[in-house]
Amino acid sequence: MSKNSSTVIVGIITVVCMALIVMNQDKDSFEKPMTLEDNVIWIDFQDSKMDIWMDSVDDVYGFQFEFEGATLGNTDGGVLNREGFNISNNERVLLSFSFEGKSIPSGEHMLISIDTTYPSGKNNVKMTNMVLAGAGGKSLDFSYYNSIYKTTSFRTN
Repeated sequence: MSKNSSTVIVGIITVVCMALIVMNQDKDSFEKPMTLEDNVIWIDFQDSKMDIWMDSVDDVYGFQFEFEGATLGNTDGGVLNREGFNISNNERVLLSFSFEGKSIPSGEHMLISIDTTYPSGKNNVKMTNMVLAGAGGKSLDFSYYNSIYKTTSFRTN
């Protein structure tokens, strides 16, 4: 086998592996909540991070989430990073939108993974406010599914 053939084969294998990683980035590590709502947010609470998920029939142009009982840190991964959304957070609030006017398309997506500490334990984390915007800044109606207690705890709008 020639040196050029080996280089081409290694290149193809690398591209295929990278494509598989990107395609699997939004794969759920737990089951999607069984709810009747069309638009729902839920969180996979892990030991040192939380993954925020969304299933929507609407395109979403931005959002703001506020938390109690969790200290938010660095963000990574998810559809927000992949699509180039602006992401800003402090210890309690997460805000994301696109200066270019991009949207998160309807469907199921892992939005973002956030390094998180739970000062009082995961069971005491509460999302205290959530705002999601559609086209033209229109407020979207969403439910929050509490994956710890298996309940829909509140709705926007």
